[in-house]
Amino acid sequence: METDSARALFVFDVGACGTTLTTEGDLLIYENQVRNHQEFLPLVGDPVIQRDTPYRLTLQCRYPASDSRNLFSSPHV
Repeated sequence: METDSARALFVFDVGACGTTLTTEGDLLIYENQVRNHQEFLPLVGDPVIQRDTPYRLTLQCRYPASDSRNLFSSPHV
């Protein structure tokens, strides 16, 4: 949704975009990963030099299972 030179703001539903749900004791853990996608375009002539390192950023949100009622409220239609 927003970015600057140091941060990025992601907004997505807890059940969207590959988000997984696991439990650990009395916690609900929602987890997703952000990965960069490197694309090398075929060029005629000189080869392409790519200096970006592949990365994977894991994001987690942890909620007490006893307080999960707020996570599952249905939207108003």
